[in-house]
Amino acid sequence: MHDALHWLPIRQHVDFKLCVTVFNSLHNLAPNYLSTMCQLVTENPSHQHLRSAACGDLAVPETCTIRYGPRSFTVTGPSTWNSLPAFLSYCHLPSAFRCELKTELFARAFFISTHDRFHCKSGQTLTLSTHHHHIHHELL
Repeated sequence: MHDALHWLPIRQHVDFKLCVTVFNSLHNLAPNYLSTMCQLVTENPSHQHLRSAACGDLAVPETCTIRYGPRSFTVTGPSTWNSLPAFLSYCHLPSAFRCELKTELFARAFFISTHDRFHCKSGQTLTLSTHHHHIHHELL
C-alpha cells in the first residue's frame, strides 16, 4: 500500500525530514542555530585535503556520550546528508530537491536499483518494479 500511495516508511520519512532540514540550513532557509550545525568539511582548514572535502560532505562531529550524542541533529543531519548520492547536493531549488530526495529514499526503501529508474522529459519518473513485475508511473 505504501508504494501505491507513495508514502515513505517511517525510517525513510525521518531521513527525508533530516535531509530537508540540512538542505534548508545549507541554503540559509533555516534558523541560524541550525545552519551552524551543518558545516562543510572544506570549512575546516585542517580537513581540506580529505576526499570528503572534495565530495562536498558535511563534517560529522564526535560525541561525548554513547546514548544521546549520535541521535542529535548535529550528528544525524550531516551523517544522513553524506549518505545521499552526490547529484542531490547539486539541487538548488527546494522543490526539485524534495522530489529527487523522495524518489531516492523510496527506491532505497523498496530496493529499486537506480538503473531501474528512468527520468522522462515530461517530469515523470518511470520505475520498473522488480518486485511486482510491472512499470509504475510516479508523478513528481
